[in-house]
Amino acid sequence: KKIDQLYQCLRYCENNFCCRRTMQLEFFGEAFAKNKCNKTCDNCRAGRSSETRDMSAVAKEILRLLGEVTSQGTGRTTL
Repeated sequence: KKIDQLYQCLRYCENNFCCRRTMQLEFFGEAFAKNKCNKTCDNCRAGRSSETRDMSAVAKEILRLLGEVTSQGTGRTTL
């Protein structure tokens, strides 16, 4: 439980996109609409937004390469 709270705190500090007020209130179990923030937090004021990318092809290639390396029978994987 305590370690989860520590990680939540870390995610809060490192998050550059989500509304801080929303994150704070959700932590305490309350709902808050981001549009009510009115750019009072640093993240909303900055106006940044996350970008969604399909990384499926890259992930498949990494898995393919990892499978290729491990099938070589060395018993070790060096990246």
